Amino acid sequence: MSQAKEPTHSLGDKLLWWLSLGIILAGVLAYVYYADQMAQVMRVLILLGSFVIGALIGANTTKGRALIQFIREAYVELQKVVWPTKEQTIKTTLLVIAVVVVIGLFLAFVDWVFSTLVGYFFGTGG
Repeated sequence: MSQAKEPTHSLGDKLLWWLSLGIILAGVLAYVYYADQMAQVMRVLILLGSFVIGALIGANTTKGRALIQFIREAYVELQKVVWPTKEQTIKTTLLVIAVVVVIGLFLAFVDWVFSTLVGYFFGTGG
């Protein structure tokens, strides 16, 4: 039995990964901290800049490259999905609504029958 080996992460990789996360966190904290002292546009630019810089640094790590590969493969799989047509979506939606209404009526009838029986046996009306 062969098991897939997890890639080894060097100290440099770990430092880069933590640095990228720290830069992103610093951007988020700066956005919140300077809420009253800086214009919204500047805060958003700082936030976006921290995300871009953090992402670029993180992309150069083993985890970052694995994440990019995963996103590419997910995109390829997404292209294989066959989406329903508008007519199929409408028909399925109407079918679901009809089934919900029928089951609701059935449950209301069963509730009425049991309420009537309980009322009859315990003499609370009905």
